[in-house]
Amino acid sequence: MSLLKEKKFQILSFALAALILTLTLTLILIFYFVFRAGDIGKKELPKDNFSEKSPESFTFFDLDSNTKFNDEIRENLNRQLGSDAIEYWSPIDLKFNSKDFLKRYFNQLYELDKKLNPAEGVRFEHDTIKLTYRYARKKDVPFDYVMLIFSNFTYKPLMFEIRFQKEGAYVVDIIKGKYGEPQIIDWDTDEGKSLYWEINKDMLIISRFANRFGDPEYQVMIYYVNNMEKLISMEDQERRRKEEEKRRAGQTAF
Repeated sequence: MSLLKEKKFQILSFALAALILTLTLTLILIFYFVFRAGDIGKKELPKDNFSEKSPESFTFFDLDSNTKFNDEIRENLNRQLGSDAIEYWSPIDLKFNSKDFLKRYFNQLYELDKKLNPAEGVRFEHDTIKLTYRYARKKDVPFDYVMLIFSNFTYKPLMFEIRFQKEGAYVVDIIKGKYGEPQIIDWDTDEGKSLYWEINKDMLIISRFANRFGDPEYQVMIYYVNNMEKLISMEDQERRRKEEEKRRAGQTAF
């Protein structure tokens, strides 16, 4: 082969390789946009889409408004409170005492409860992690019942409920020493009274009432309002995303 023919062959080979490479890249881009186009708007919401810090408020066993639930925290709680019962996807019912108690005295919580339970009488579950402890006294802590609910989006606490009897006055004094004097609500009955504190919209409410045996019983409710509002916002985003998926599926069906 002459030098000229060899040079032409090299040029043609280079041009052919460049053409093949260009076509390959073009096909890759076409396939990418064709198959990815249908996925636009279908991306799962990130579990920690609300990573900004929540306002500081109330604590319970070192759990605060910015605590993020994980296996280590669960192990620590088991050491402090005993074995737990864990439940995913549960209702979040803010009500206590009577059906209209929140409406009468805590309108903000009442409105929040309506958003969390939009249809009265219908069980409405949320993407949560719920821990329940019933044997805490075996760990020498003065609680008969502890219930902790965390968001399964942000993993932050949403609501705590703690019940106890004998040590009620002692626990109340500790909380007063930490958060100051509370505001007081007297119930319609002589036996009932609620003390409450508010920090950055979050609420801590202690209620004292007589149980069925006539003995005093105490119920502590901690509402992480800011975190619950974020949960509702994330659920709205997730609901809109699923509705958009259904709409797109309907468009491509015909």
